[in-house]
Amino acid sequence: MTATRSDHDDLVDKLHAMNKARHEIETKLQDEHDRNKSLSDVVNLRDDLLEKRQQEIESLDKQINDLNSDKATLEAAKMGVEKNFELTKTQLNDRIKSLNEVIANEKETRELWIARYEDEQKNHTNTNAQLLTSRSELKDQFLALKNSEIKLNSANRQI
Repeated sequence: MTATRSDHDDLVDKLHAMNKARHEIETKLQDEHDRNKSLSDVVNLRDDLLEKRQQEIESLDKQINDLNSDKATLEAAKMGVEKNFELTKTQLNDRIKSLNEVIANEKETRELWIARYEDEQKNHTNTNAQLLTSRSELKDQFLALKNSEIKLNSANRQI
């Protein structure tokens, strides 16, 4: 009876440990979801900024058309605006590349967490299956022991 009780207590302790590990993994997964949401917000801000910059570009194009009529006197100013436009475009392209790298890194991190979660889930399932098999074998051994005791008692009575 004490062996069964200690086995039960060991199993309960193992289940508590597994539940704690699962909880930690779920917490980490939630943190990852929160981080992904934050990155999504950054991407949305980037899109808003790109739209604003696109509107600025369209405004600059309109100004260039207006300046064509005064081309002779304002050619130097036009060149400055074009250089500024190219610099802004280069900066925005560099920012886009940087944000795309951040997104790619976050996707890799997310996939690593998913793989870890799936491995933990698989291990948990295997452990549960082993536990059920062990319990079944224990019951079979216990029944075989009882059967042997009954046969021994019956044989002792016949003698």
